[in-house]
Amino acid sequence: RVSDAFVALNTNWQYTYVNEKAGEILSREPESLIGKNIWEEFPEGEYQLYYDVYHRAMETQEYQYLEKFYPPFNKWLEKHIYPSPDGLTIFFKDVTDIKEITLALKNKEEKYRSLIEQASDGIVITDMEGSILEVNNSIKQMIGFEDEEMIGYHIKTYLPEGDINNVPLRINELMQGKSLLYERRIVKKDGTVIEVEVNSKMASSHTLIGFIRDITGRKKYENTLMYQVRLLESVSDAIISLDMNRRIVSWNKACQELYEFTAGEVIGKRISELITFEYPGTNSEAVFKQVFNEGQWKGEFDFIHPKTKEKINLLSNINLLKNKDGIASGFIITSKNITDRKQAEEEIRVSNERFELIAAATNDAIWDHDFVKDQTWGNKKLYNMYGL
Repeated sequence: RVSDAFVALNTNWQYTYVNEKAGEILSREPESLIGKNIWEEFPEGEYQLYYDVYHRAMETQEYQYLEKFYPPFNKWLEKHIYPSPDGLTIFFKDVTDIKEITLALKNKEEKYRSLIEQASDGIVITDMEGSILEVNNSIKQMIGFEDEEMIGYHIKTYLPEGDINNVPLRINELMQGKSLLYERRIVKKDGTVIEVEVNSKMASSHTLIGFIRDITGRKKYENTLMYQVRLLESVSDAIISLDMNRRIVSWNKACQELYEFTAGEVIGKRISELITFEYPGTNSEAVFKQVFNEGQWKGEFDFIHPKTKEKINLLSNINLLKNKDGIASGFIITSKNITDRKQAEEEIRVSNERFELIAAATNDAIWDHDFVKDQTWGNKKLYNMYGL
């Protein structure tokens, strides 16, 4: 399960995905944002603080990190912004409690202990050598150790063997006043290893503090997402996924080659706005009604190419997507261009008709034997000759 808020934007700054955590932070229903422009939905001046960073990520195609206070929500938001040619993927989280704890420690406020215990992130306070001085309940629950099993031990005790060389602790940088954000692995009491994100900084002149978040679910999701992307891009069939309003959610490379629209041009739009389909003997509404009632539809239909106006024949499957609760959540359309096959079939049909007309008109006996099927065809003259 991905605990971070997660949204995806296309190149037109439209939302193409919003998870429940993002909807919670943004105080919106996730589905209400799909297809909407981020700058129109959140026009407040304070939100424009993100404008430059988002555009920089899109233009440079380089990862961006941002931590800003958002007054309309009275929250500090931390954002990881990953660009791609199709838009931005943004993981973000509410770090208000971390900021309050940091300020509390800095100002030596007495309430910092209650804030630490209430924090959802794991918190570890060490001396300048890395020996643990204090931990909160969240980190104990995360890795399964109790106070007496952590206090006084060096932080390296809980790292996989060899990881310290790959991901050093960088205590010298922290002592210089730098704040560090990085990912590493931690060994739980039961021996399993989890992926965590660490936000560390100097807490006082003689202590360091690290805020630790379990991102195992997020990493698995990212790996699954990348696998699915590679899989979709590797198949030759055009694959489109739609939400329940039939707005396009995903569009693979084969779609771009077939329909000649990029993903950035189509995400968030209804497919009928872009392409004209012809369903022989039926229509679009009847097809989707069957999919909704029966779960799928398979057949042939044609589309008129939006640029060449050429009619292209497709063999397609349309399936109903359901979430884990069995509730319909969208559609997936898989299509294969069969225009060449249909043209070949038509040429064979015409050729056979011509052959049969010639065979019927001639006075000669004509026969044809199919060695594969072991079948013989002959004209009427042949059958009369042999009394058949």
